[in-house]
Amino acid sequence: PQVLEELEANAARLVQRGKGIVAADESPEELGPWVAAAGGALNNTAEFRRSFREVLLGHARIGEFISGAVLHPETFEQHSSTMIEFPYMLMQRGVLPGVKADKGPAPLEGCPGETFTRGCFDLFARCQRLYEDGARFAAWRALIRIDERAELPTDRAVRRNMRELAVFARVAQAARLV
Repeated sequence: PQVLEELEANAARLVQRGKGIVAADESPEELGPWVAAAGGALNNTAEFRRSFREVLLGHARIGEFISGAVLHPETFEQHSSTMIEFPYMLMQRGVLPGVKADKGPAPLEGCPGETFTRGCFDLFARCQRLYEDGARFAAWRALIRIDERAELPTDRAVRRNMRELAVFARVAQAARLV
């Protein structure tokens, strides 16, 4: 009952009227092209990403507008310039820290051009550790290609991704993440 109450309270906090959830879960690889577009003035280092995330997440009034922030797992190992870990900095500002729990898309065998989202293999252990590190919700992205001419998505791709989403939801909640 106590876990269920915690999950319900966190879910209610995430859907507060007038607030949104910010996705700040870019991987180092995803940030690379953005950094390169700056014309070589910046380097995609762990310190740059830490500083970037501090600017994005560190505003004193962020909690007035944002109810939750989806973070990349790397962010749970980083801290502000004042040595406060990012998840706890967000909590101090009234923002629930969340985590990107999936491990990205992989080709779906027998379905050219379609993918499924990886990450269920060690999901429970990862979710437990991230809960201990301050995460209170998790995000999982299923990329489903829609192309009428190619008759996509196939039923197989939809079923596989929905199964992965169902496993994710069950496991994440068992680890106390909304």
